Amino acid sequence: MQKIPGGIAGTRMPSAGFGRWFDPRQPFLVPLLVLFATRAWMMHAIPTANEDAYITFRYAANWAAGLGPVFNAGERVLGFTSPLWTALLALGIRFGADPVVFSRALALAGDVLVLCAVGALLSRHVSRTAAWLFTGFWAAYPFFSAITASGLETGFVVALLALAAWGIDRGYAFAGVTLGLLALSRPEGLVMALVLGIWARGRDRITGGAIALAGIAGLALAFGNPLPQSMLAKASLYGTPGPWAGRHWWEWLVPVVLSSDAASSEGGNLRLLSVVLFAGFVAGVPELWRQRRHALAGAALALLTVWAGYAALGVAYFYWYLVLPLAGCAIVSAAGIARAVATIGLSAVF
Repeated sequence: MQKIPGGIAGTRMPSAGFGRWFDPRQPFLVPLLVLFATRAWMMHAIPTANEDAYITFRYAANWAAGLGPVFNAGERVLGFTSPLWTALLALGIRFGADPVVFSRALALAGDVLVLCAVGALLSRHVSRTAAWLFTGFWAAYPFFSAITASGLETGFVVALLALAAWGIDRGYAFAGVTLGLLALSRPEGLVMALVLGIWARGRDRITGGAIALAGIAGLALAFGNPLPQSMLAKASLYGTPGPWAGRHWWEWLVPVVLSSDAASSEGGNLRLLSVVLFAGFVAGVPELWRQRRHALAGAALALLTVWAGYAALGVAYFYWYLVLPLAGCAIVSAAGIARAVATIGLSAVF
């Protein structure tokens, strides 16, 4: 095996070839078929995007029309949370795409990236069982399908993180560019890029940092402040009441009923899975610690850092934010459950 220079990215291993992507025994083909089916069903069941998405659609439409990234002509207010997502939508609209259809197509492509990239990382560094557990959950759990249909960018943010981690792990040149794009995807994306950057090579950090700084500088020049007004308004309105008031971010993982009513409907739906998720999470933390030299651990830590920030501050709950904590939990729990399965000798089932 050839050492990857710089950083703590680990080692480069020979490619298993394209055949594995089409092998039904591998954790890719079957989950991908399930993913396409669940997303298609959800898009049919929910014909319109989430109402918040239409704010970004208007910014993107005005940008595509030559008015700049504004909600109203001449008003320079940074009212969107993702510069990258808005720019991509503007590009699609400029070429005649319907924003709902185009946003869903981008989100679907992102879902495929997450499944393939995280599945490959888990398969390479933990086990094929762990990869099956994650890809199956990502493909089949209805919440993720709803995010794809929402027109919002949070699932795509996870895709950029997954792609950057895979690029770092394999030593690919695009890793630095993806880190920079991740930093411009959302404020949380900047945090995750900084965390994952620890695992990157020096040149990838420089490339990603240059892209991020250029984007942030552009936002500051255009709007006077690179921070989204929506984020500032929510922080001012809802405050930061702390982890108990913000238990909607963590109660769904704890296998104890804290109150008769869950703090969020998504948390209530996850209660049935909490025992498995919690046990897997507890077992998965030491497993990923053993893999700490690899970018898989960096991606998981990046998601968990955002999750910890949400929970500690008691950030106001919006369902599309949950994608980041739940994706992080799924990676860790998949690794932990796979370790337990291997310990009791059932890994051959997968």
